[in-house]
Amino acid sequence: MSWLPVVSQLKSLVQVISGDAEGARRTQKEFVETCPVVSQVTSLVHAVKGDKKKARETQKKFGATMGSVVDSIPVVGHAKGAIHYACGDKKGGHNAMNAASRTTATVAGGAVGFMAGGPVGTYVGGLAGGQAYDETATAIAS
Repeated sequence: MSWLPVVSQLKSLVQVISGDAEGARRTQKEFVETCPVVSQVTSLVHAVKGDKKKARETQKKFGATMGSVVDSIPVVGHAKGAIHYACGDKKGGHNAMNAASRTTATVAGGAVGFMAGGPVGTYVGGLAGGQAYDETATAIAS
């Protein structure tokens, strides 16, 4: 979540307050390399300064982060997983399918929880849905 504006800065603030200045630096470094727009400016600055390697690395980190975000969107992540499988990328297919399916289970659990217990039920149901998915996926993989 370090790629999200505000969330990243709050995370860094908590890290600094708790005495983890190095962790706060890492969080902000990750932010400037993976946040949409900010990462593109960072890459451009590296390229203008002549450091093509750092510019390329920033683009790769940004792409990987956005790929993970897309993987976790139900239906979209499932379609991406199917494309990975069709192209022979079994690992990429598994990653996308698992991320999208886990999100689906979490959202379904949250919806059921909301019907049963309102906002608190949403939280508990979402946790339960995600946990149930994790346990099922682990059992199947074993």
